[in-house]
Amino acid sequence: MLPINPASRRSRIFPHLDDSHPDQQMHRYYPKKQKRASGKRISFVSARLTENGDYLTYALNVDPSEKEAHEIRVTPGYVPEGYVYQTDGPYESKWYNEKTEGSMTIIPYNAAELYLESRTSDSALQVAINKDSYIKTIEIQGMNVDIFTQENTDYIDSDDTQQDLYLFNEEWGYAVHVYLDGTDLAADEAEKIAEGLEIEVLESTVPYPTEEEIAELNREHKEANEEAAASTIVSSDRIRGINDTLSIDGNEDGSLKPHERFTGDNDRMTESTDAAFIIVKTKLRNTGDTAIDTYLSPLLRYLDENGNGDYTLLDPGEEKECISVYVIDKDRLDSAYMEYFDTGAAAADTPELYVKVKE
Repeated sequence: MLPINPASRRSRIFPHLDDSHPDQQMHRYYPKKQKRASGKRISFVSARLTENGDYLTYALNVDPSEKEAHEIRVTPGYVPEGYVYQTDGPYESKWYNEKTEGSMTIIPYNAAELYLESRTSDSALQVAINKDSYIKTIEIQGMNVDIFTQENTDYIDSDDTQQDLYLFNEEWGYAVHVYLDGTDLAADEAEKIAEGLEIEVLESTVPYPTEEEIAELNREHKEANEEAAASTIVSSDRIRGINDTLSIDGNEDGSLKPHERFTGDNDRMTESTDAAFIIVKTKLRNTGDTAIDTYLSPLLRYLDENGNGDYTLLDPGEEKECISVYVIDKDRLDSAYMEYFDTGAAAADTPELYVKVKE
């Protein structure tokens, strides 16, 4: 759930927008509710959280024929203590806390940008969000605001907390994503930020992206994925057996050193355990008639009861093959399985597929 700022994409499709200019975030204005002749309120943008296994994603729908896309200006009425707006440097256009090294980012989206997000395969608003990080949905000034919080799990000694809020105005067709991270954050910081957001809907409008522009962006995204995959391909002569020596910080005999792991999903206590390698060869073929995004490598799952890989685009009839190497807790080999098709790449009636890991 990292804040993927679509600034580079905007500069090409919407060259007149400049999110980095602080003067764009100055005023507060609440437009009157527009109505149809029937008196019903117009709503031409919808965003709803959908559940897919352990993750949540936003399903976006925008009808560009419903209304023009108005530009918006956003400024926070509340900023956590110690966070200072940066005009240059690595945190330009963000708020940075020098003491805690935390940061806050505000990413506004007008209707044209939301339409682009809903049509492109690298959408920043449709990334998978861990379901456990969802806190609640609140209503502020008639708008739904979803709040998420999660601890930094990259390092066991980290006290960092990440808070995200997503605000959607379905009538005027805009959204705001606020990303906040740092140490010692109050549990309600994101909610305070949401309550203090000042949003101005401008008279100026921007055009919706054309079908040609959308197709070109999707083509570039596919090529970028393929180039990234090609740069990390592991040839067969570089694949070694479990007992062979790899260029890692291991033991002299090539085995892995013990490592620390969390004792439970909801605590930060650790225990030491040995590790082992798993080598998985996967071949996937798209048997459908439309292109799909999917992971080449399966997910490693421990199934004690009841029985992360490279992302790629598969065109109809296309087949790709990859070899993946995993490090696994040695004492959990008996419960280790490789899970395929958990990202919606398979048909709706396809059962979950798990492949048992064996020595």
